[in-house]
Amino acid sequence: MNAGIVCVRIVTARDVVLLQVPLRIVHRDPPQSVHNQSIYHIYHRGDVAKLQILLEFGGIYLDYDVIVVNSLDPLRRYDATLGKSRLTSTV
Repeated sequence: MNAGIVCVRIVTARDVVLLQVPLRIVHRDPPQSVHNQSIYHIYHRGDVAKLQILLEFGGIYLDYDVIVVNSLDPLRRYDATLGKSRLTSTV
């Protein structure tokens, strides 16, 4: 299977909306190096592959545990945007 539909659940203040979003699956071999430096750990290969795919196709990548509370539209005007995690105090 190289194409299909994925359902995305969007929760707003008033509603829960299910959207059907077209999905295209592209197989790639994991990158072996970056700038002639070998990549040894599979996790790093995945990180590099995600960046390469974003550079080629554009878009927004979010980890599965990210909760979006504001629109991402203001970020779309930039070529690239990186988030920064904040540590929260449990005191």
